[in-house]
Amino acid sequence: MPRLQASIFWAFIFVLTSTLPAFAAKPTVNFGLQAGYLRGNTTYDITLGTGTSELKWPLDMYMAGFKYSLSYKDFGFSVSYLKAPSRRYGTFMEDTDLELNGSSSGSSQASRLIYSETGLKAEGNVANIGAHLFLMHYGHSSCGLRAGYSYYSFTYSGYDTLQVTTGSENSGIFVPGHVIYYKVDYRSWYAGLEYRLELLRRMYLFANLDYSPKVRVKDKDDHLLRYKLSRGNCTGEGVSISLSAMYMLAHGWCAYVDGIYGRIRTDGVQDQVWYGDDPGTAFNETGYAIIGIDQDIDLDLRYIGIGLVYTFQVE
Repeated sequence: MPRLQASIFWAFIFVLTSTLPAFAAKPTVNFGLQAGYLRGNTTYDITLGTGTSELKWPLDMYMAGFKYSLSYKDFGFSVSYLKAPSRRYGTFMEDTDLELNGSSSGSSQASRLIYSETGLKAEGNVANIGAHLFLMHYGHSSCGLRAGYSYYSFTYSGYDTLQVTTGSENSGIFVPGHVIYYKVDYRSWYAGLEYRLELLRRMYLFANLDYSPKVRVKDKDDHLLRYKLSRGNCTGEGVSISLSAMYMLAHGWCAYVDGIYGRIRTDGVQDQVWYGDDPGTAFNETGYAIIGIDQDIDLDLRYIGIGLVYTFQVE
């Protein structure tokens, strides 16, 4: 299926570029730098027997990168990349474990809740490649189709866990040091609509709506103190909405601001394997594995950024 989606995307690019001579004799190139703030969560849930566990990883990080685009009036092709350097952002991973017991009425009730917070060192990478073609024009506004490929990758190292158990007992446990490593990658092809509005020949407003019919997600969770490595593989769908404004400055320079909201929902399975003896149990789990655990991996993000672009025409 990914090869089919890639073939459709490049066929779309071929159809667009085959009509370029009718649009303009000179292409326009835009290249610039961008920076912004990413907020939200990447979360995974697993269910095994009567137990459920949710780990919520924050996306609160500052990012910087570049943006490049090539346009022939109605056609446009773009590449962008953002990176958040590895550092401590003052955020915490939240881990909630819930055990369920069936009641006499047949419903499930929570019998014990374990909640913990872990300090994080986080890193993020966001990349996008896309193309658009404006098909309809009305006055100073245009509307068309767009397609592309997006990639999100987030890496975390967790330190100093504070765990609280509630229910029949109420206690707190503090575990210092490096306790967990986590990495998650989201990959997806998307298609959607793009709208452009020109104001006073110096300002442009853009609005995009994209849908990803099949998002592929892989994650890796290494519980260092328990010597347990978990790997997940999920698929699902996603949607994103973006708004941006660009203002033409002097001598080919442009300033712009971006706002993006994205949401991804996936489900699949997780496999767990112990590569050492868990010191918190009475027996040796080395080599023990559990496969086919039900897992959901979700992404909710909001991004706002600014940038400066230099525009020129290729002779």
